[in-house]
Amino acid sequence: MNNSYGHLFGDFVLTKLGTLTTQTIWATDCIYRYGGEELCIIMPESGEIEAEFVANRIVDTIRNHQFDCDGMSAKITVSIGGAVYPKHSKDKTGLIKCADKALYQAKEMGKDRFILSSKTP
Repeated sequence: MNNSYGHLFGDFVLTKLGTLTTQTIWATDCIYRYGGEELCIIMPESGEIEAEFVANRIVDTIRNHQFDCDGMSAKITVSIGGAVYPKHSKDKTGLIKCADKALYQAKEMGKDRFILSSKTP
């Protein structure tokens, strides 16, 4: 994004992505920026079914949104990896590793999708 549109537009997209995601998650969930272009959502009252529902809703919301700023316009997609406590890990480091593996699986499968971890770290 930054290479094609510049950092200002990239920052705009990331900010808008955070806003759209915040509007899509449950009120009890928390969203954090985790790394350069990654977001982390903590869903304390959700299991696998709820996480999949929300993640797919985020994928659809982002896929269908037109990002417009200062005469530039883009459509983007997101890839999401998820992990559930305690099924995939009983500690935060393990959960992050599992979600990260699932994220890379989603990217390898063509992006624009959610994958829930199928393994432990």
